[in-house]
Amino acid sequence: MLELAYNAIPDRFAGVRVEETDAAVVLANDSVSLRLDRRRFEPLAGLASGALEIADPEGRIFTSANLPPEEITVEDHGPVRATVRVRGRFADAEGKPWMRYLCRVHLHARQSWARLEVTLENDVTEVLMNRFARFELPLAVPAPALEFAAGTGQALLQDYDNRFLLDGQARAGRAPGHCAAGSLALAMRDFWQLYPKGFRTDGDTLRVQFLPPLPADQYQTEEDRKLEDRLYFWCDKGMYKVRAGTRFTTELAVQTGGGLPVAVFGEHIQHPLFAAAAPAAYCASRVWGDMTPRQADAFTVYEENLDRSFAEFLERREKVREYGFFHFGDWYGERTWNWGNVEYDTGFALAIHFLRVGDRRMLRRAEEAVVHNGDVDTTHHDANPGNIGRVFTHCIGHTGGYYPSDFRNMGAFNTGPRDIGHTWTRGQFLLWHLTGNNRYRETGEAVARYLAATTPANPHVGNHRDGGWTLIGILGAYQATGDPFYLNGARLMVDRILDKQLPNGQWGHFIWECRDEYPQPWGCKPFMTGVILHALAIYDRAQPSDRVQDAIRRGADYLWENTYVQQDHGFIYAEAPKFQDKGGIWTMTLTGDGLAYANRLDPKQRHRDLLLDALAHNMHQAGISSFGKGFTQGLCFTVYMLDELHRIGIRNPPPPAAPRPAP
Repeated sequence: MLELAYNAIPDRFAGVRVEETDAAVVLANDSVSLRLDRRRFEPLAGLASGALEIADPEGRIFTSANLPPEEITVEDHGPVRATVRVRGRFADAEGKPWMRYLCRVHLHARQSWARLEVTLENDVTEVLMNRFARFELPLAVPAPALEFAAGTGQALLQDYDNRFLLDGQARAGRAPGHCAAGSLALAMRDFWQLYPKGFRTDGDTLRVQFLPPLPADQYQTEEDRKLEDRLYFWCDKGMYKVRAGTRFTTELAVQTGGGLPVAVFGEHIQHPLFAAAAPAAYCASRVWGDMTPRQADAFTVYEENLDRSFAEFLERREKVREYGFFHFGDWYGERTWNWGNVEYDTGFALAIHFLRVGDRRMLRRAEEAVVHNGDVDTTHHDANPGNIGRVFTHCIGHTGGYYPSDFRNMGAFNTGPRDIGHTWTRGQFLLWHLTGNNRYRETGEAVARYLAATTPANPHVGNHRDGGWTLIGILGAYQATGDPFYLNGARLMVDRILDKQLPNGQWGHFIWECRDEYPQPWGCKPFMTGVILHALAIYDRAQPSDRVQDAIRRGADYLWENTYVQQDHGFIYAEAPKFQDKGGIWTMTLTGDGLAYANRLDPKQRHRDLLLDALAHNMHQAGISSFGKGFTQGLCFTVYMLDELHRIGIRNPPPPAAPRPAP
């Protein structure tokens, strides 16, 4: 007889043991035992003693051992994994605090290593910028030399994406981020990708250098200065200069003796196993809405465009050198000089396509985008608590604050604007669902709570896409958590959006590009209306509403009847005289889902022919860009559009007819 039991742990399965006392939390499996002291935090105590430490510009040292942690929480404890979340402040020997740490300690059953996610948080909000000299974990591990993949030595420093130093001798290339010290092996994930990084020993102490000390003339060559505002703006005479509220995370794993060979261990940490379901299973779950998995005989041109542009998107990273602890996961070049801050939610766009396509590279690249956006682009600390969860728009230096407002004529993008039209949550929540890592939920909820608590009460939404992105962000939180707080925020936001719609179906705002004209034109930008229609469609799929369906139909009617230029097979950029007569076929990636949903809601499908016309030209002629903004824009809503098209019987929009020759 076969007996099926749920949540049962076999008698012979030791699993991970967690013991909580007033003095400490102990995590243990058959190979590793860690003791996390409630009086002083040493993240690897039991394997190797040593506290996290940060040094200020004057050389004063602040450690995680000089004050008790503010929080030690067993975040997860199952049969195969336990995670403890530790949070606290660094302090000097006299107990004076400065900056903050967050560390998640992970231990798995039957693994010979512990894994840390170590985060440095700049919570010093009295000034805009803070400078520090280094951030390290010194461990009491005697070793006269360390064994690196590049050879034996006392110090390895990756100071560029394409150069490392072994005992001070420069070598071209990218060093694997692992080393052996006696019976221990250590590996930093994304070691060279998150440069500068390093390991160093003086014989008695092994220093894990999350952000190593740098010479005062670092990044000062002629070539470096040309790239300063792209890559090296954060380095100020060898000091790290970061804006208040930001944070930076590094993953470190430490293996005790008798485990995997060091190189195998390092590769496993860099590319951990992932238990993936088949795309059909992900789509059938409907957890993230209605989706149709990739099919060999459907949307063949779209699928070819997707694969080609994704490959080129990855190649572009190499050409532009989108690496470094400040940058990795983001893409560069929005308005030429700005980092994109994953505009349109690159993490979500790739992760949702992973669900329907199954390409693991998409998931990995999605995770990188989500980590960056959650750490660097999101406000985690602010003198005004109401700003927690606000996200920086595409800025020079990601957060702004590094250059005067007239630098490169970029105005506010040098100072660090934050607005709800450049704020996303779905990538954070989808990665949480896929990985189980609570760091993503934590960030997603910080952003979503800001949106749900603040924006619906604001009678001035701004650009009309702002309401759409706000609703999308709140709904992402509701889809992921089921928390009624977010559903209530979504309902309030829907009311605000519907209140802003005119009787003819139009949403609009004053057109910024025509700000020097009088009177300044007021009207819609079809791609922004597309954001609203997508948001309302998501809401209506989850909470069907006659009012919302009517708003979607009227909004779609307005776009087709007033902004579609049929001879160009695309929508105008904005309702203003300077844009009125030229249609762009790119807009369909943002308007398509809402328009397809409106078509399904319309019993007569009055605009089906126009929908086919726009789709054919977009898919066959526009394709998908490999540039970060265009790439994300081309993917972020289309998963849902493809499903809608399947429902109304459109599987392969035919190629556009060749234009007739002039008589």
